[in-house]
Parts: sequence; C-alpha cells; structure tokens
Amino acid sequence: MAFGIIRIYNNVGVLVKSSEKLSTVKEINVSELSKGLYFVQLTSGNKLGTQKIIIR
Repeated sequence: MAFGIIRIYNNVGVLVKSSEKLSTVKEINVSELSKGLYFVQLTSGNKLGTQKIIIR
C-alpha cells in the first residue's frame, strides 16, 4: 500500500515525526522516539487512518 503522508503524534497531540510522498512502506524508523504512547496517522488521497502504537 502506498501512502501520501505519515505523521506520528505523541500522547498529547504534538507532531514528532512526519514523512511525505512515500511509496510502499514496510517499516518506519522510530528508534529516536522516547518510550511511550504514540498515534500514527496515515493519509492517502482523501482517506485517513489512525493507529495507536506503544514504544517500550
């Protein structure tokens, strides 16, 4: 699946990472993020999806 924009927000809604105009994505490097709860927002055209992730 190809995504136009991927944004990662921390648990208080602050944007901490963003990538645009991506082709097929299999992995996103989150090693620089601190432990905690994050929300990944995926946008493709007019479609939007959000997924919760926990970094331990």
